[in-house]
Amino acid sequence: MAKKKDKKDKGASKQESRSRADQVRSAVEQAFSATAGGAADTRGRAQDLAEELQQVATRFRDAVEDLRPPTADELRALSSRLDALEQRVGELEAKPAPRPPAKPRAAAASRTRAARADAKATPPKPAAKPAAAKPARGTGTRAAAAKPKPAPKPSPRTPPAGDASS
Repeated sequence: MAKKKDKKDKGASKQESRSRADQVRSAVEQAFSATAGGAADTRGRAQDLAEELQQVATRFRDAVEDLRPPTADELRALSSRLDALEQRVGELEAKPAPRPPAKPRAAAASRTRAARADAKATPPKPAAKPAAAKPARGTGTRAAAAKPKPAPKPSPRTPPAGDASS
């Protein structure tokens, strides 16, 4: 009889082990399903971060490219452009300045004969004369004492004292 009990115990332990395995399987499945839902959110956030990182990297690369010194080829190209510009400036400086075109005579022909005759008959105005110096107001010694005497002017034939060019 002991053998029958052992067989029953083995069968019960198999059922318990199956039920424990089922419990473990269901727990693992629940963990995976919960993780899969969270993983979708995490994946979306990771993609957003990757896009932001790409934009920042592009801006950084552009900034570094702007800061880098010019290459030898770029310097040669600039030098050749500068030489061409110097040559053009030299050619322009060597040429005499172009004369402005003469005014057409049509404007003079449109004047009436009377206007031309008036212009010939009117003599030119004389230049304005400088105003005469007015005598100082007041009388006596006060007016003369208040004004300092001007310094004597050097003669045009003698050079100034500080000039050593002669």
